[in-house]
Amino acid sequence: MASMNENERTEYSILMSRGRDAERTSHFCWIASGIAGTMLLSWGMAAHNPALMLPVIFCVAYGFYTMCHGRQQTRLIAGYVKEFFESDSGPMWFTRSDRFEFGVRSGRLRGGRTLPTLAGSRYTLTRAIAREVRSLQPTLRHLDEHGYGRGPGNFDLALRSFTSSYDRFPANRESQLVDTITSAEAVLGSDIEIAFKLAFRIAGMLGRTTRERVQVFDDVKRFYSVRSTIVHGGSLNTRQRGVLARADDARELVRRLLVAFLRLAARTTPTRYTKSFFEKDLDAVLLDEQARRSMLRDLGIIGR
Repeated sequence: MASMNENERTEYSILMSRGRDAERTSHFCWIASGIAGTMLLSWGMAAHNPALMLPVIFCVAYGFYTMCHGRQQTRLIAGYVKEFFESDSGPMWFTRSDRFEFGVRSGRLRGGRTLPTLAGSRYTLTRAIAREVRSLQPTLRHLDEHGYGRGPGNFDLALRSFTSSYDRFPANRESQLVDTITSAEAVLGSDIEIAFKLAFRIAGMLGRTTRERVQVFDDVKRFYSVRSTIVHGGSLNTRQRGVLARADDARELVRRLLVAFLRLAARTTPTRYTKSFFEKDLDAVLLDEQARRSMLRDLGIIGR
């Protein structure tokens, strides 16, 4: 923003104002149509006339259409502002690659505010995290344009499930943990001994020392056990509720995996780390310490 000339500042202000107006208009139309529909419905019920239900349907349909149209206009403006006005030091209107957002599509980017949450862990955006996120943007754009087929397992599902662990509303620990473990299973799961193999593979890829691998292995098995209880409708005991309270730790483990797999999937040069490798050869490599560390360096999980 500091480098904007007067015309650019004027255009920026007009765009932001128009975006706010479109958002307010869509909300007003939706509320007004709801009130009108309610009044018409009460008249129809009082008159015992089914024909009066048609105006109710038209009112609701019109309100829904105007709301969607207004939100789409807001996101189009957000994408334009992101592309042409925002800089490292300027104001940010939240946008991210289409694959990782929730809402109405508007081209390659989607924008707007994130969904509100009723409860959740505190998050601090540090400079290190911001640098990592910015470094991943070209990778995400490349994958969104060329597909996710080069990633391990069902990589597309893994990314969508991981995003859902943040986007579900209202937020709750049970859904967060279910989405997180589903994401991990989509890239490193197997058809047999699922809990053991998933814990073994995640521990082997993220644990730098033997002690760390044992800790990660035990944690993933506990997370998986709690997730199974949740999806099968069981009640959590005191110990399991303690594990559930650490759902953010599970997300951090899976996040580290997905970041490495994002960069792997975006590679344009031939690599031995194909889908077949993760399905057939990964376990053997994890049992060989030298081969394991070589793989982790190649994937960028540990430094060279």
